[in-house]
Amino acid sequence: MTDDYASYIGLDVAKLKFDAYLSAEKRSCSFDNDAPGIEKLLQNLPPPGTCLIVVESTGIYHQALVAALVDQGLDL
Repeated sequence: MTDDYASYIGLDVAKLKFDAYLSAEKRSCSFDNDAPGIEKLLQNLPPPGTCLIVVESTGIYHQALVAALVDQGLDL
């Protein structure tokens, strides 16, 4: 893990959806909080080691998302 990230990504997770803010692109987007939505997010993320992802979770609804991010080797 490095302290010099090219970008940061903030995720706000709820039961049905999660919102993402991608700092490098200065844009936000929303995804369904299910397997296809998580896959869409993963396709839009920079390579591991180049960004830091911060997750604001609500209850248990972040668990599948965080597991997928970790599986991809992304820094949380």
